[in-house]
Amino acid sequence: MQPEQIIRDLLANSSAVQQAVGNRIYTGMVPAGAIMPCISVQTQGGEPIASLDQPALAYKTRVAVIVIGSRQEVASIYEQAVRIVLESSDAVNQGIVPVEGFRLELEDMGRDLCSCVSTYDVWHA
Repeated sequence: MQPEQIIRDLLANSSAVQQAVGNRIYTGMVPAGAIMPCISVQTQGGEPIASLDQPALAYKTRVAVIVIGSRQEVASIYEQAVRIVLESSDAVNQGIVPVEGFRLELEDMGRDLCSCVSTYDVWHA
């Protein structure tokens, strides 16, 4: 399974995320005209890795999780749902690791929208 899909499925199986965005969790770019708030899961890059910590996994792919909506929606969705889901033991067991030192920031997108991006490394075969 592709890293984007691993994270998307983990988010989609969370009742907190479902309550916040419904089925509006996209891999890749958000479609034009999509209803907000929503979540986009996008691959940023990747490389083959040989690691003693993860001997059975051959690749590390960096994936961004982007929450888009009004400032209040984004802050609430991120804090209550995305962080909880992606930093859970289930996520760690699936090889999802938050990127250390990455700062979470709200970015104004105009039209009363903003986004919040968090970055994760996904170890996979």
